[in-house]
Amino acid sequence: MKKKFGVKAVLAVIAVLMIATLLTGCMRFKTTIKVNADGKADLSMLVAMSEELSNFGSEDDEDSDSDLTSEETKKEFENEGWTYTEYNEDGYKGYVVTKSDILLDELASTIASDDAGVDTNTDSLNITKNDNGEYTITWDVLGSDDADSMGEYQQYIEEYKGFFLVTIELPEKPISNNATEVSEDGKTLTWDVFKMNKGDKVEVTFMLPSDEAKGGNTLFIIIAVIAIIAIVVVVVCIVLSKNKKAPVNNEVPSQPVDSVNTTTADTNGDNTSDTNQ
Repeated sequence: MKKKFGVKAVLAVIAVLMIATLLTGCMRFKTTIKVNADGKADLSMLVAMSEELSNFGSEDDEDSDSDLTSEETKKEFENEGWTYTEYNEDGYKGYVVTKSDILLDELASTIASDDAGVDTNTDSLNITKNDNGEYTITWDVLGSDDADSMGEYQQYIEEYKGFFLVTIELPEKPISNNATEVSEDGKTLTWDVFKMNKGDKVEVTFMLPSDEAKGGNTLFIIIAVIAIIAIVVVVVCIVLSKNKKAPVNNEVPSQPVDSVNTTTADTNGDNTSDTNQ
């Protein structure tokens, strides 16, 4: 099984180098989480070491953790469903592994799984969703002990253009975050671990566009129902009001009998006079 190459492993290697006064190398570590609108995420992890550090780690142990670009390492990742790409920039060698369409609920276990090759405690990465559809990601990347150690190596690592970054790309601007750097559109958040204070965690709260749309549709439906009810009530009130003011009477008014007889008699008299003439 592949050995993990994570924060603690990196610090241990650097500590050995410092003791051996071979401070001629460094490391690069970056985790990128791209959250998609459908609620799934694409995960990318970069692990690279300077050539000096890599050579030092592999002199006495052909199967050392520093052997990041071996064919065996590549096959192990690919067998576990990762896409493996060799990394070789600025004198650094290593790999970038990616996985797509990961459910947010499974993100922590994927990062910390044995096949990821990254030393991460699943308890340190939490992803929750409340009743309003708001997601919150909290990641204690280092922990208190590692934070103290990283502070000791910060200047050394930065001097050799190394870095330790966590990047989260969102489909919409987040509700809140404590990133050390935010893109102009507000959707890409980056945490430079070297710039984080002791005890700080990666924290971001956001909503997915689909959840926002659902919330908007629900509000629209509620407003529409209320409006229809209001219209019905108004119409009923108007009808009842008209009925009270003008009661309906279907009876035909009766005429007095004497009046009818007199009218008939007059009519007959007129007809007789006309005949005689």
